Amino acid sequence: MPTFLSSPHTLREAIRTITAPSAGKRVVVAAFIGKDALAYIPKPRGVLVYCWDNPLATHPDGVADLIANGGKVYFVRGLHAKVYWSTKAGVLVASSNVSANALDDDAAQLEAGVLFADSSVVAIDQLRRQMRRIGTRPVTKARLAAFRALYDRTPRPKGNKAVNEPPRTLVTYASLPVGLRTPFKLSWYRDRTNLTKNDLAPLIGRDGIVDYADAERTVDFTIEATDRLREGDWVLIFRRDGFKAFRPEWMFVDRRAKRHLTGSDQWIAYQFVRRRRQPPFDCHGIAFRAALRQFVRREVKLTGEEITMTAGRVNNLLAALHA
Repeated sequence: MPTFLSSPHTLREAIRTITAPSAGKRVVVAAFIGKDALAYIPKPRGVLVYCWDNPLATHPDGVADLIANGGKVYFVRGLHAKVYWSTKAGVLVASSNVSANALDDDAAQLEAGVLFADSSVVAIDQLRRQMRRIGTRPVTKARLAAFRALYDRTPRPKGNKAVNEPPRTLVTYASLPVGLRTPFKLSWYRDRTNLTKNDLAPLIGRDGIVDYADAERTVDFTIEATDRLREGDWVLIFRRDGFKAFRPEWMFVDRRAKRHLTGSDQWIAYQFVRRRRQPPFDCHGIAFRAALRQFVRREVKLTGEEITMTAGRVNNLLAALHA
């Protein structure tokens, strides 16, 4: 019986199951491969992967990670199909690429797919023949280097400009039912955290990060935190100057780890460069910054720890905006 999947979690788990070594012969046909491909195909050894070498959508690091971990990758120009096939774990026909935009819990795109227990419903060999007629090119070191050079010189949107939809306003966010709001926390810093190699060490071996230099390239920015900040949290952070709040910005906690130098009760929260996510609402603009400063002055103890923005606190922030 086919199963309809429409959440990032169910799609992600289906792809992981289909591409697991126990699934037998495995083929992934996905238009685009994101930088974090190993998060969704964690054991690619023996997997045949077909993707389009479009420098606006496929990331050379994701391709390199799959190859380094035993996957065999082919470029197919103009490929737009998405099929995840195996002999023993079924087949998923979906809209999802192998990327955070499609498969993260806070994905910027809505995806859906149908999972079949019987993989014979998809004529995978016919699809592979069609791709060979178009032209499949095995990704060698030279071809990957050429693609990386093309990727590096291709202009692309930066930061939140890459997200399809603009962020909603605080007013719109507060008007949503509580259950439909993206939860977030409030945190602050005085100075950016200076990371040592020991602080970066917990990242190595995860998310396709292979060494310290790779970790430094991957991390966008960090803040010191307590264990209240968890991986997957949205955090509205600001710079603290005395008892005033400046420069609010959003952070998504991709990873966290104990701070090496400051004791077991201190943590570091990391945000990665490669993520393109939709924050809960827009935190820019003069009016919002003034409202945040008023809210912090009245309700936040800056000598304390991060706080969870409950519905009541969100309403008080909104009231400060309207004051």
